[in-house]
Amino acid sequence: MSESFHAALSMSVPPALKLGKLSFASFGFPLKIKVGKKKQEFYVSKELICCHSDFFKTACKKEWKSGRDNVVCLEEDDPKIFALFLAWLTTGSIKASNNIFPTPKLDGISVDDHVRTADNENRIHDIIMNDNSSRFYQLLECYFLGDCLQSEAFQNHIIDEILVIIRYRDHIRYHYPKLNAICLCTGFRAIQTFYAKTTAKSPLRRLLLEYHLHMKVELTSEYMAKFIKGGLQDYVFEMFAIAKKFYGTSFSTAPWDRYPCYYHSHGGLRHQMHPGCCIPPLADAI
Repeated sequence: MSESFHAALSMSVPPALKLGKLSFASFGFPLKIKVGKKKQEFYVSKELICCHSDFFKTACKKEWKSGRDNVVCLEEDDPKIFALFLAWLTTGSIKASNNIFPTPKLDGISVDDHVRTADNENRIHDIIMNDNSSRFYQLLECYFLGDCLQSEAFQNHIIDEILVIIRYRDHIRYHYPKLNAICLCTGFRAIQTFYAKTTAKSPLRRLLLEYHLHMKVELTSEYMAKFIKGGLQDYVFEMFAIAKKFYGTSFSTAPWDRYPCYYHSHGGLRHQMHPGCCIPPLADAI
């Protein structure tokens, strides 16, 4: 079986179908989850969510009150971001959440449906660039949520969605140089938030560093001084370390284009080289 078919097969299998054998618990009383300050309520199969989140697996144990009364509270989380997690949990993709996050409009017409001509092509791309910039930061929040919920499969899916945006912006940067395809997440506050929510060994952090290197972010003395003075010396040191690692290497082919699972995690292990690592168990028998 080809590697591309393996990857496509993996992406097409929603988490709900990876439960294996069903039990009466699959159709039992749902788990109530209250999210955010206003305690937005969500209901989901306890067996399903515990299968894909170590956090919920622990929270639903009988030793905890939440495990006995079937109610879990996530007061510090965003209901909309959690809804994206549930969309992935039940369908295998966050794209099913388009009703929650509508496609941006151009003069009242969906960007996807707009007739593209030479006159409006640049304008459409500019709107899309602004939209996928917002989507990028939204996806970061999804990844952070996945970290809190201890759901590596969800985080891997989010990594793939982030790479879609990065690849698109890279394409625009080369083919439409006059458009606003600036590098994402380079500001002090953005990186400060990012570093506060990631660890040194986080695949997402490695992705950001290599993305910045690929986009040729200039580490000027003023730039470095600002970050070091603001307590973000880790970013500066790690950027130098990653630049040293790739010194003399052509970035004509970005790392994320060489290995589909380059920034994925599996069982706590960072995976780099095996492009077929995200394959459901039954796929090996096909």
